Amino acid sequence: MEIVELPENTSTFTKQKKITLLVIIVIAVLLLGIKAYHLYQQKLLLEETIANLDWEIPLEKDFEFTDWRQLKQNEEFQKYGLRVFSVYAEDKDEDNIFDKLYGVMNEQGEIIVPAIYWHLTLNWDMGYILGENWDTYQAHYYSLDGKDFIAKTFKDASPFENGYATVEDEAGYHIIEPSGNVKLRFDCDYLSAFDSNRGLYEFEDKYDNGIIGGKWGIVDINGRVLLDAHYDMIHKADEDKILVTYETKSIIQESQYFDYDFNLVFQESFDEAKPFTDGLAPVKRIDDTWGLMNEKGEVVQKISCSDFYSYSEGLAIVGRGNYLCGINKKGETVFKEPYEEGGNITGLTKGFQEGLLLFRGKNGKYGYIDRNGDVVISPVFDDADPFEDGKTFVEVNGQGGVITRNGI
Repeated sequence: MEIVELPENTSTFTKQKKITLLVIIVIAVLLLGIKAYHLYQQKLLLEETIANLDWEIPLEKDFEFTDWRQLKQNEEFQKYGLRVFSVYAEDKDEDNIFDKLYGVMNEQGEIIVPAIYWHLTLNWDMGYILGENWDTYQAHYYSLDGKDFIAKTFKDASPFENGYATVEDEAGYHIIEPSGNVKLRFDCDYLSAFDSNRGLYEFEDKYDNGIIGGKWGIVDINGRVLLDAHYDMIHKADEDKILVTYETKSIIQESQYFDYDFNLVFQESFDEAKPFTDGLAPVKRIDDTWGLMNEKGEVVQKISCSDFYSYSEGLAIVGRGNYLCGINKKGETVFKEPYEEGGNITGLTKGFQEGLLLFRGKNGKYGYIDRNGDVVISPVFDDADPFEDGKTFVEVNGQGGVITRNGI
C-alpha cells in the first residue's frame, strides 16, 4: 500500500483558507449591518418628514395622481354647480396612467357628460365641456345642459382658443369655429395651436414610407405655411421669438431662434438652446460650452456644467458631476446638492416653482430645495410634482397624498 505524504505547508494553507473565509463572513456581516442601519435611518427620515409636513390629503393606499387630477378638476367645475365623477376603466392599458374614466353631473345629480373620458375641459363663458379619450379616439363638445354643443364626435379635439379649435376626424385635421363649421382643412399628421393670439398653428407633416415626415412647421389660420416643416421641435422662446431644433446633413442636432416674421434672430446655430427667461437663454455652443445669452446674442455668462436644466428666478440650475448646483448672475455657486440624474426631471426643467425646486436625491427619492439651497423637504418620495397653487401630489410606498407649502 502506497502512502501519500502531504506537503508540509498543508495545515498552514488550510488555516489561511479558514482565516480568509472568516474575514469574508465578517465583512459581509458588517455590510449587512451598515445597510440595515441606512435603511433604518431612511425610515426615521421618512417618518419625521411625513410628520412635519402639512397634508391637505394624508397618504392613502388607493389615492393616485388621477384622483388628485379629478379633485383639481372638481374645484373648477364646482364653481358652476357641476361635479366630476369617475368610474374604473375596463381593460386598462398598463402603459397608461389613466385607470379611471370621468364624467360630469349637474346639481340635480343628472349625468350631463357620460363617464367615458380621460380628460375634461370646462369653458363656462362659451358654454361647453370637452371630453377626450385618447385610447378610444373620442372627443366631444357638450353643452352645459348635456346636449351637443357640436353634433359631431371627433377622433381628437382641443379647447377653443380665440374662437377656434383644432380637431381630427376621418378626413384629417381641421380648424373649426364654435358652430362646427370648418375654417381651415390642412393635410398633416397633427395640428395644434402654437400662438392662438397670432392665429398660428404648429403642424407635423405626413410620413412617406418612413423616410419623409415627422418634422414640424407653422401655418396660419388662413393656411399659409410660414415655417416649412423642417424641424424636430418648435417652442415659444419668449413673446417675440421662436426656438427650433433640427437635424443637419451631418446628423447633428442644432437649434436656432426665429422672430415672428420668421427671420433668423441670430446667425449663430447652437448645439442646444432653451427659451428666454428674464431676457436670458441657456445656450450650448458648438464648442460644447454652456452659457447665458442675452437678447443681443451675446453670451454674458459662461457656465461650466455637464447638464443645463433651466434658468429661473435668477438662478441657473445645472448638473456638475454628481451635484446639482444653482449658479447666480455673478457666477457664484449658491448651492451644491448631491443628486441622482435621470428619473422625473420635470422639476429641474421647469426650475423653481413658487420658490421651490423638485429634485432627485442620491437615494433616488424626490425632495425640494429652496433658492438658498436649503433642503426644505428631504428626498423621501418615490415620485412627486412641482408645487402649483401651494399644493402638490406626492407618492411613497404605494401611497399617494397632497402636501401644501404651509410651514415650509
